[in-house]
Amino acid sequence: MKSYFLEHVSSIAAAESALRAELPGQERPWLLLAADGDVIAYFNVAPDLDGEPNLNIQADTSGRHFNEDAPVIGVLHRLRASVGGTVANDA
Repeated sequence: MKSYFLEHVSSIAAAESALRAELPGQERPWLLLAADGDVIAYFNVAPDLDGEPNLNIQADTSGRHFNEDAPVIGVLHRLRASVGGTVANDA
């Protein structure tokens, strides 16, 4: 599994609203699905990162889709337009 983050988002309510609009049909986690219905990534909202206050959206890429970074990062960039923040990875 590999993770990407949208760090320092504006609010939990705004993050969840943006996720509902971008990834409709499921919540907590929100799922990014491949054309065949398999899960590419799981998205969650968290109030901290590594134990420090940092409201973020975390995207965990499924092991079966480990190299499919572009769709995951694309979702995070579209979310950033709504809720602000900075896109980062777990490296």
